[in-house]
Amino acid sequence: MGEHRPATLTELLEDAARRHGNRVAMTSRDGLRTVEMSYAALLRASELAATVLRERFGIGPGDRVLVGAPNGVRVVAVQFGILRAGAIAVPLDRNSRPDFIETVRRRTDAKILIAADEQAHGAGAGTCIPIEDIELEAGEPFGGPRPRPEDPALIVYTSGTTGDPKGAVLTHRNIVADVLAVSEIIPGRVRLDLLSVLPLSHMLEQTCGLCLPLLDGGRIHYAASWNPSAIVRGMRRYRVTGMVVVPYFLRMMCERMEQRATARGLGPIWRLRCRAARRLPMGLRRWLFPDVHRALGGRLDFFLCGGASLPTETFLIWEAMGFRVIEGYGATECAPVIAGNTYRDRVPNSVGRPLSGVEARLSEEQELLVRGPNVFPGYWQDEALTRAAFTPDGWFRTGDLAEFGAGGRIRITGRLADRIVLASGMKVYPEDVEAALAQESAAQDCVVVGAKQPDGHESVHAVIRRGEAVDREAAAEAVARANRRLAPHQRILGFTLWDGEFPRTTLHKVRRKIVRSMLGEGVAGSASGPRAAGTPGRAADLLRRVAPRFTGTIGAATRLELDLGLDSLQRVELGALIESETGLELSEERLNAIETAGELATLLDAPQSPPQRADFAAWPLSGAARWIRSALQSAVLFPLHRLFCRPFRIQGGDNLISVRGPVLFVANHGSHVDTVSILRALPGARRRWTAVAAAADYFYASQVIGWAASLLINTFPFSRSGQVRASLERCGALCDAGWLVLIYPEGTRSPDGALLPFRSGIGLLAAGLGVPVVPVAVSGGHAILPKGAVWPRRGAVFLRFGRPLTVPPNMETREIADWLHDVVAGELSRLRALPEAGRGRRE
Repeated sequence: MGEHRPATLTELLEDAARRHGNRVAMTSRDGLRTVEMSYAALLRASELAATVLRERFGIGPGDRVLVGAPNGVRVVAVQFGILRAGAIAVPLDRNSRPDFIETVRRRTDAKILIAADEQAHGAGAGTCIPIEDIELEAGEPFGGPRPRPEDPALIVYTSGTTGDPKGAVLTHRNIVADVLAVSEIIPGRVRLDLLSVLPLSHMLEQTCGLCLPLLDGGRIHYAASWNPSAIVRGMRRYRVTGMVVVPYFLRMMCERMEQRATARGLGPIWRLRCRAARRLPMGLRRWLFPDVHRALGGRLDFFLCGGASLPTETFLIWEAMGFRVIEGYGATECAPVIAGNTYRDRVPNSVGRPLSGVEARLSEEQELLVRGPNVFPGYWQDEALTRAAFTPDGWFRTGDLAEFGAGGRIRITGRLADRIVLASGMKVYPEDVEAALAQESAAQDCVVVGAKQPDGHESVHAVIRRGEAVDREAAAEAVARANRRLAPHQRILGFTLWDGEFPRTTLHKVRRKIVRSMLGEGVAGSASGPRAAGTPGRAADLLRRVAPRFTGTIGAATRLELDLGLDSLQRVELGALIESETGLELSEERLNAIETAGELATLLDAPQSPPQRADFAAWPLSGAARWIRSALQSAVLFPLHRLFCRPFRIQGGDNLISVRGPVLFVANHGSHVDTVSILRALPGARRRWTAVAAAADYFYASQVIGWAASLLINTFPFSRSGQVRASLERCGALCDAGWLVLIYPEGTRSPDGALLPFRSGIGLLAAGLGVPVVPVAVSGGHAILPKGAVWPRRGAVFLRFGRPLTVPPNMETREIADWLHDVVAGELSRLRALPEAGRGRRE
């Protein structure tokens, strides 16, 4: 990494750009396409962002800027632009509630909020700027003063708090010192190609997921979703070497793999392999799990894990499979890493040793105290809270109980603080939940505590004082209404009615710890409201598997949160189960919208086609396959086409001249002859780079037919139902690689040759690819080889290429599909209206 050690985050980026130049620094998804940005381009984009922020929005040194857009290359460039302008970035979770955003805006007196375009309209936080409006492609580099090491870089607010959030101020020196110390955990020879799944509002992602790979010349690939299949596809697509994760992710993925092995009758073999592998050196363990490594991209080597406690069994299983799990410990106020295991030295049930430059000791109460260059100077404009965070002699109070083991290793044993740490690493502050709950008349006297779960983590549990008008029914309704006002991770997953007065201090504060201890360990599974009669089915079965502690009857009115205690991460687990057993991929938004077991049952009982596999082979795109395909088309396929398709005339070929790069061809479909007609009509250079979407359940139902179609006309499987998202992403990957894609939006051949309605998926595809759309009209194919026919008969074929189209912004998916249908219908009408002699050049 060179002798020069950066002192600020802007210097860190400048050094990286100087050393790595045009090497790709990061990628992210933009619709269905992948956007890349090199180190040099990232530096230039940050300079241009700084100029825009100063000249258009008056952002200068010390100003605060809220950033709430989803992870991606543009967000990173804008954040570095904020820092280059000398301002302070305030990263927010993209799911933050508007009232929380407004509270943070007022606290920081932020000038603007930068959010994604679709978020900007409902943010309600003063001046909100869509991140897409910040020009990063052209302009003048920033010429202002550079930030100093002691200047604040970020203000990081506690995760999703609503009542009294506290913002930890982290300087450039704090963050850079932590990055440099963390870099010693992983040897320099280890390539840091990371798939990023944590939000940039989390300091673990800022330090380990962003700055660490930039420091080392690595590469960051931002995942589009927490959906398990999307993450696995990202691992394979980018062939990543590592990930920065929270423990829940490792547990969820581990359970998913074991469930799949069990479903195939290989559960005992899976467990036997895990036990046997623990006796082998790390280098040999991969050979016992080639299927797992292949499924995860083939290069995945390590996980950096933090944010919550990691179950020992989860650690051991991943290590047995040949993956290094590097567990660490930290706090937002420490930028955030305090201690960690290392790439070569990993011990379960330990968070490792303090980082280089970090000192740690225990107080008389066994609280872990730390100091070092990574420790923050204090909370934003809150001197009292800052004083309380430090001992009189300047050590930061972590709020966690710990003990030192052999060799100075730290083991976290508990917590002094009242905050509830979820499995995701998100922190919930009871006071915030109590404030929302107390707005209900039936729950004005309440206490919120953490309820212990079987895996050692906690969930949010409410204790409500019973009264004449407060029974279980009233309390359940109060909790349900309060949950609608809370962020997803803050929601109450169970409650208990309390008889009598709460234990209180002399200042009349509830003794929360006494309440928690008096409740015992079983409160997480306590009943929380009325339950409807059970309705058997897949929905109940799936819900029991993600909520095994629930022993009551699951009926249509059973609530996922309040009755079953499902938190946001268990919803992700539920989505993974639904996907693995039904083939139905649900977005996070759709998952979060399901409130009851009845709604889930309705979703699962809706008519669905069997899940279709969409395995995308790489060989049809190889140079050898292209050469063989070209030879076969010239020697066999096109001569056969000339034999039966006579005359063959083409119109609108000039419309292809102005189009450069990837294209989406959208054509009507009346016959298998159509694809050969279109390929023959294309110029040779375009034809050799054209891929054809073919129905996965038709062409690829037979391995031989699928192989032949892939070789002869370069088809790839496109799922018409089930795992459609993977097929759409395949189209994006093809366009990223410079390929042209041909698709038939009707979804099937027309039985009479008349144009059928277009499926709405073409709207999603056309908008997501962001490439020119060329409408193609084909006439005559149906007469030669109609649907159901085996042998063709001779006939004329006429084909017309329309003018390239650009999909209008902000157009709905269905509108795009209808628009493209009308365009193709118009091209067909023009083609058929011409006399035969005027229907274009003859081939």
